[in-house]
Amino acid sequence: MVEHLDLGLRVATVLSCRKVNGTRMLHEIAVDCGEDGTKNIASSIPGQDYGKELVGRQILVQIGVPEVTIMGVKSQARLLCCRSDGGKPGVVSGKPIMLVPEESIPAGSSAW
Repeated sequence: MVEHLDLGLRVATVLSCRKVNGTRMLHEIAVDCGEDGTKNIASSIPGQDYGKELVGRQILVQIGVPEVTIMGVKSQARLLCCRSDGGKPGVVSGKPIMLVPEESIPAGSSAW
């Protein structure tokens, strides 16, 4: 058996998603992380209002990160994406590509 360093990466199922009023791209996303419980995520997703489009989909998140509040929205985890434009780290540009499992697996499954 091979052990992997636990980076807090989990597959989560999106329970709800809404664009935060008065912001250009901030979304509040509630996700089911299985045994780790429900987590709230505040994430800036450029391009569109994802709203109900994400509900029921599985995404990759990072749990165990410091809790922060962004524009009044509590965030207990991070949504993991990569960028389509190959630009500089830390700069929000290009279309976000959410990391998703190829097939449905139990919420809370760890990734490495």
